Amino acid sequence: MMKKLEDWEKRFHRFLCENKDRKFRWGRWDCVIFANSACKAISGQKLIPEYLYWENKRTAVKTIKEYGETLLNSMIKGTKEKGLIEVPKDQIQKGDICVYDSKGKNITGVCDGYAIVSPASEGYGYNEMSKAIKVFRING
Repeated sequence: MMKKLEDWEKRFHRFLCENKDRKFRWGRWDCVIFANSACKAISGQKLIPEYLYWENKRTAVKTIKEYGETLLNSMIKGTKEKGLIEVPKDQIQKGDICVYDSKGKNITGVCDGYAIVSPASEGYGYNEMSKAIKVFRING
């Protein structure tokens, strides 16, 4: 079961600062890789099973379809396997992993305490916490 490290907030802040200028790139720095990396910073463990891999949009869509059919179902499956707790979306808080709506598409993001953060073409995109569809919390 994934648990937050004692100094998770400091680690999460450092993670956000160190990656703020990274450009979006499928399989390297997309919304799922970002959430996976945030989980690693917060808990010391990865969220994505080792056998899942993609390198572009086409293979990302294929991987999602094979793993859980949709991004939302894949996130529900993956977070459950790692012991994250689903919380009501109106209780989203710093460090929570979520799936949110962005112009009718589901995207994975992480709450920084003020907004949902996810990679964009240049740096981060910030979205209102009210756009969360499902919210998952690392225990601890």
